[in-house]
This record gives sequence, structure tokens and C-alpha cells, in this order.
Amino acid sequence: MDKWRKIKVKIKFDGLADDKIKKIEDIISNFFYMEKPYEYSNADIVIADYKSISEISESYEKKKDNEEFPPIVLISTDKVNQDDIMKLGDLIGDIIKDVLSFSDIEKLPLVIKREISQRKSIRLKDFHIRRLQTHDTVSDFPTRLTFLYEVENILKDADEKNRFAMFVIRINSLDILNSFFGEDLSNKIVDFIAEEIRKASHHEDIIGRASFKNFAIFKKLNDENYKEEALNFARALINNLTKHINYQGLTFKVSPSIGISFFPSDSYISDRLLSFAERAAEYLGKITEFSEISSKEIIEEGEILSEILNALLKKELFLVYQPIFKIEDMKPEGFEALLRWKGKRVNPEKVITLAEKTGLIDEVLDYIFERVFEVEAKLKKYNFAINISPRHLIIPEITELMEEKANRFGIEPEKIYLEITEKSTYSDIIRAKNIIKKLKEKGFNFSIDDFGSGQSSISILSEIPFEILKIDKNPIKNFTENELSILLTKSVIDTVHTKGKKVVAEGVEKKEDLEKAKSLSCDMVQGFLLAKPLNQEEILGRFG
Repeated sequence: MDKWRKIKVKIKFDGLADDKIKKIEDIISNFFYMEKPYEYSNADIVIADYKSISEISESYEKKKDNEEFPPIVLISTDKVNQDDIMKLGDLIGDIIKDVLSFSDIEKLPLVIKREISQRKSIRLKDFHIRRLQTHDTVSDFPTRLTFLYEVENILKDADEKNRFAMFVIRINSLDILNSFFGEDLSNKIVDFIAEEIRKASHHEDIIGRASFKNFAIFKKLNDENYKEEALNFARALINNLTKHINYQGLTFKVSPSIGISFFPSDSYISDRLLSFAERAAEYLGKITEFSEISSKEIIEEGEILSEILNALLKKELFLVYQPIFKIEDMKPEGFEALLRWKGKRVNPEKVITLAEKTGLIDEVLDYIFERVFEVEAKLKKYNFAINISPRHLIIPEITELMEEKANRFGIEPEKIYLEITEKSTYSDIIRAKNIIKKLKEKGFNFSIDDFGSGQSSISILSEIPFEILKIDKNPIKNFTENELSILLTKSVIDTVHTKGKKVVAEGVEKKEDLEKAKSLSCDMVQGFLLAKPLNQEEILGRFG
């Protein structure tokens, strides 16, 4: 037993049966020299049954003004087991921290509430210092070196027949959010992450905080189907960790990445397993095995991540509006809202994707809706289209959000079209069907964007209740070059017209493109030949 742990501690028990006290004493005596004082005021710590809280409160109320009472640990004696009691050794040292968050209170299954006094016990000072050297002060997880030491102790007795997985849970934007908003927000996120990791982990797993934004779990796996077991664990964990956190009027989505490395296939050495899993976790918002990674995407996304958040906070993102013209008379029918970034040539889809990963996607969508509805309120005779991913339609609040804005700006919902790209995955669309149905019932319309881009099947036409189909520029440009392409494109357009829907030809940049759109019997066209995207002042000045 370590010498530093053998210090004298005065523990008062309250409301616990003798057999429970004996059980706790037997365990704790391995860590501390114990005394049992009679008075509360003479104790270093009180361990009491939570059912005794009323009596304890009365004792506290009766104490003299200058009399200091010790910290209290309230436990449920109905649930006490040996593993929990052993953790009391660490808990006793832990209670003298200056600041304790709610997640600290929830650390042990047996702890219901912990009341902390400002008094510090000098007899626990050495224990506290040692604790700070080996554990992270926010999550209370072992630090990187302590974690690796514990993993190495496991691996020294392992052989190539054993299977272990190293998981690294990376909170991609934690350092950026900490820079912008300070420790209050980052600590709130860490508390949440740490608690979910504790809940997901088995008592034999080793958990740690590997760096500021990386958390680690080392887990023993079954020999058969061990990779599938690891992936299932990671999927469940990432699902539980994906959560919205409100802070100072902003909504942040915790979007972790998980990297996985395996013993013995990736390495036999603990620090290499951890480093490999950390590299795999750099793929934003994904679950990635080390054996699958390449560095190109990691570098590209890492360079732009902090700039995206900075742009969102400084409102450097703005909307432009590209007119859509009726092909019969070339008069404007409506506009498509497009996201732009001041001074940057970045694909808008990239901005949206990374906004999801920084946790600010709700703020971005709210900003887009607010601007579009504001302009629509001044140009009520035109339709406005907003690009949206089915993943965002999974959010139940989006129906209420759009309905609230329509009512506030006095807009008819049918004037708003939500454009869902053909590039959307079929599974995303299926998951969003209920929300799509609700929005349709409220009067909002849908259009399918980028159709013919070659990303998905024609089955999307039967899954979305669309009013407008937008043909991608590639089928239009290649219309005369391939007989099969001509047949397929005409067939789709004819089918859409049969259903009473309309077709828009996108990407019309040359006169030849316009003529092809006419020959295909498209109803509307949009593109640089007819009008470039306009900012809010330009659109109001030209069409208001």
C-alpha cells in the first residue's frame, strides 16, 4: 500500500446499520487510518445514509456560528457493494477540491448528493496533491501518463490471442469553443462527455483523458467478431454523446469523432495504440479505424474548422439570391437562397457540413431562415427556395421554427420551398419522412435539387412530396451527346409533368444550354446566362 494513502481520517457514520459500517470500515482501512469521533464538528468527513438527511440538516442548523462542520457523503445503503466502497478512498481525497460540478456528484452509483463545506483538511493535503498529479481536474479521469501506465499493466500479461480496442473520443471544436467562450462552456461539455463515458464503460475498462479534447477508453473484446463488437460500442457511444448544449443564447451540438486501434493487429505498445486511435479520431464526425485513414481529408478540414466558427460568430456568412425565370416569358418566378462567406471561396456545402461538426448548425439554419423570410416578406409575389439536408429535417423543432417565422413575417408557407438534394442518402430521407410530412401539412413545399448528378437512384422521386424537380447542369450540357441520356432525361421530365409538377433547368450558362432546356420542355431555368446571384439590397432594388 502506498505510504501517502496511509493518513489518519476521522469518519463519522450516521444512519448506517452496524453491518454496513463494518463493511465500509474493512475496505477503507486499507487506505486510511480511521477514527470514529462522536461529534460532527470533530470529524473530517461524514458518511451517512441519504435517508438521514433531515436529521443531519437539523444538526447543521443547530451548530454555532463559528463552528465548522465537515463535508458529507450521502449514500444509499440499499445499493452499497464492495466495488463502490473501494471507490470511497478516492472520494474522500476528492471532496476537498475547490470546485465541484454536478457531474462530480454523479460519479459513483452509490452517491446521491454531496454537500461540500469550505473547510479543507490539512490531513488530506498529500492525498489531494497526488490526486492532482494523476487525474484531470475537470473530468476526474486519469491523465495521459496514468492512463498509459494502467494500459501497459494490462498488456504486459496479454498475448496475440487476446483482443483489445483503444477508443479515442475527440471533441473536435472543444479547443476553439474554449478560446471563444472560456472554460465555463468547455467544462460543461467535458462534464457531459465524461459522464456519458462512465455510463458506457464496463468496470474492467480503463478510461482516461489523453489531451484537452481527446478522451480514451481501453476495452477488452471477445475473440470472435471483435471488430464488430468495437464498432457497435462506438456507434452506441457516439449516439449518446451527440447532444445540443445551450450557452449564452447559442446552441452548440456536441459532435464527437471516434478513432479505434486494435491490439495486436495495429500495435502491441500502449502509447502507439493511443497515438494511432488519436490519428483516426481526427476524421471529423466519424467512427474511423486506424487501418482505414489517410491524411488528406484530416488536414483540409482541420485548417478550415476554426475559421468556420470565427465566421459564424462574426456573421461573415451571408445569403445571395439567384433568380429563377419562367421559360415561356423569361419573367422571374422565384429565387434560390445561397450561402456565401465574405472573402472566401469555399463550397457552401462544406460550410454547412463543418457547421454541423462545430455544433452551430442550428444557429446557421436559424440565420438562413430568418434572412429568407425577411426578404420574402418584402417580395411576397415570388417563391423562395432554401437548400436543406434531410439530416436537418430530423430535428423535431424545425416544424415549429418555420411555422413561427412564417407567422411572424406574415408569409404564406406555400411560398417557401425546401430543396433536398438528390445527393442525400436514401436512409437520411427515410428518417426525415415524418418531419417532411408535417411540414407539407403546414403548407410548406419541397423541391428536389441536383437531379441527374449521378449520386442516387430515381427512387427519391417517390419518397419526397415535391412540387419542383431541378435538373442538374450536367444532363442539360450533355443532352445531345448521348442517346440514352436524352431518353432518360426526357422520360423523367415527362413523368414529372404527368404528375402536375414543374421542372427547372439549373446551370444555364450559355445560349446553347437555354435552347436545350427549351427542347426538354423545362418550365423554368436559372443560371449565370440569365442572372448572377444578387445580395439582399440588389434583389430588393431590382424586384421590389
